[in-house]
Amino acid sequence: MDGKGVSHMSSEKDIINELRKAEESGCFQSVNTDIMKHQLIQDIHVENCEKSQATPNSSQDQIQENFPSINPDELFEHIYIPICVISDDQIILKCNPAFETLSKSEKNQIEGKKYWYDFISELNWDYLETKYRQRINKKINELDAIDCTFTSNDNTKKSILLNINNIPYTQLWIVTFIDISKQKKIEQTLQESENKFKVITENSADAIFITDTQGSYQYVNTKACNLLGYSYDELIKMNIADISRKEKVEEQIKVFQTLLKNGHLVSEIELRKKDGSLILVDLNAVVLPNGLIYGSCRDISERKKHESIICKSEEKFRTFFDSSTDAYCIHSIPDMRILEVNDEACKRFGYSKEEFKNISIDEISVIPSFSIKNVENQKKIKKVFDDEFQSFEWLSKTRNGKHIWHLMTLKTIEIDGEKRILAQAKDITEIKNTQEELKKKIEELQKWKKFTVGRELRMKELKEQIRNIENSKKKRTKIIRED
Repeated sequence: MDGKGVSHMSSEKDIINELRKAEESGCFQSVNTDIMKHQLIQDIHVENCEKSQATPNSSQDQIQENFPSINPDELFEHIYIPICVISDDQIILKCNPAFETLSKSEKNQIEGKKYWYDFISELNWDYLETKYRQRINKKINELDAIDCTFTSNDNTKKSILLNINNIPYTQLWIVTFIDISKQKKIEQTLQESENKFKVITENSADAIFITDTQGSYQYVNTKACNLLGYSYDELIKMNIADISRKEKVEEQIKVFQTLLKNGHLVSEIELRKKDGSLILVDLNAVVLPNGLIYGSCRDISERKKHESIICKSEEKFRTFFDSSTDAYCIHSIPDMRILEVNDEACKRFGYSKEEFKNISIDEISVIPSFSIKNVENQKKIKKVFDDEFQSFEWLSKTRNGKHIWHLMTLKTIEIDGEKRILAQAKDITEIKNTQEELKKKIEELQKWKKFTVGRELRMKELKEQIRNIENSKKKRTKIIRED
């Protein structure tokens, strides 16, 4: 549009006639863009004059009439949002300092010389025209903010939300330009994170469940649906009680309550599939700061069968015991003396097999709460004596003082006719480190929630990072479990 002025266009009568013909033939989009812009404002101008029963005055007269005791420069001086006052011919009459900053132009370069759309690109004029027509016909009360691109004097482009509103009973318009470039960038990052999350979760080897504090599912992945034989629409409407073994529903609810109390849980549980059959899974769950519970599990039925076969055969057991990548110890009952360890235990802790026989569990525990002398640990050991499977986390220390987190599994076995306790120690140090990283992300999430204007977008981004960290932890857990 050369100059963007009305004087460069056809007469108003010709403009209106051309526009009306285009509208009647349904070819509005083919009309010259200048004609569309001018007529769009002109129609609103005429309709507004009829409401006020006033004859349009010159732009400067309107300023004096409608702001008799207010200096527009002073009015706009302290408004931080970029704002312009425009006339019915779309020229900028007044702009505030915020608009100068946005456009990177001075007032004397803008006022009376520039049209508001000189700074706008990628604007859907058809959409704007339709919305104005709807407001004129009283089908809508106001216009929605329009997402478009603002180009400043130095050709810098920014995403903005554009609002155009008439000043009642005048032929003046207020145009506001809200910079949403940062939000757009966050949205783009969020979308990328969401896409990554979908790729990771939907291709995960583990079944992933997210529930609320009542145990109702808020999210399940495809693997979870396949594991239990339900469709997504079916499973997402269910509760943990619906997939628990019928005679153990109350027990599972108690386990869930323990999880809520302690904040995390590592356990082996049975789940009931859609066809009624049972499946044994390895569950790793954690309570998130927002109260939701994240859990991942994997079918270990075959693995458990395999372990059972191994334990029944002394020869096979020895092979498994000595070649395992987990540290194994065999303890006497009831004093829990170390009778035998495998090669991995020696390698991990730095002691020989003979030295281990003279070492107590307390000597390789970091703090008393992980000691065998601890009352709670003694209760767990007693349950093992009664043939109850026990699993818990243990912070140990090696000969050179290095700290290692272990997931301990205790169960009774029979060797040479004697009842013993077999202790399996899985190294979960990396998982614990991941949990610390997760905690930091959660703390950052809480800060964004309190102090950031665009907190909802940032919260989503951080949640995606948290899920990615959890998935990374899950992959490492997968390797450990499969070993």
